[in-house]
Amino acid sequence: MLEKPIQSKYFFKYIVLDDFFADVEIEYLNRLDISNVPSDQASILYQLRIFKDKNIEPKGTERSLIPMEKIISIHNKYEPLFYSLLLKLCPAKSDLVDFIDYQIILTGKDAKYPIHDDVASKLLSTVIYLKPENNFGTIIYPCPNYALFDGRIVSPSEGFGINWKVNRALIFSRIHQKTWHSYQGDGKSNRLTFVINVGTDKVEEDMEIESSREFRESITWEN
Repeated sequence: MLEKPIQSKYFFKYIVLDDFFADVEIEYLNRLDISNVPSDQASILYQLRIFKDKNIEPKGTERSLIPMEKIISIHNKYEPLFYSLLLKLCPAKSDLVDFIDYQIILTGKDAKYPIHDDVASKLLSTVIYLKPENNFGTIIYPCPNYALFDGRIVSPSEGFGINWKVNRALIFSRIHQKTWHSYQGDGKSNRLTFVINVGTDKVEEDMEIESSREFRESITWEN
């Protein structure tokens, strides 16, 4: 999978991997009910943090939804891959890893999550589209929402969509005030995603790396 080329758009460097999970894994995750959510809201159905030293921290969501052993099995299988992807997309941050967060997110058909660039503790973001067969993927932007002189909040006129496909993974390394993105329902069906974030507690070190001249020069391109 790591032979997949890095793509770029705006300030994003990203990788798209199709058929991310094995058939048995995607079938298991897609047994989850996606009907029980208000149409205009997104909710975290499941959340678990696994530290690099293998300690586990449940995050307070409905843990009976999926046995913890299932997530641990996924973690043990894919953890080396996530480290390799971070090394490929942002080698400067590869030594900062402290944990990996696993989340299952259900988005209502009319919900729209605002444009954001993720929190500083995220080093590598992976979203895997689970179901339904068709929906909206992830939209990336060159800039955030901004305020006009009259106080109105306006979205950027330009955006680039990563197309939704079941078992497709979008992977990128977050950059402060650069990797603007959002997601939403398609107005027809709720959407289910598996989000996996490689994270750090060393936020100050992360910010020092991003403020370096070498790093800033590495994120500038035109396309």
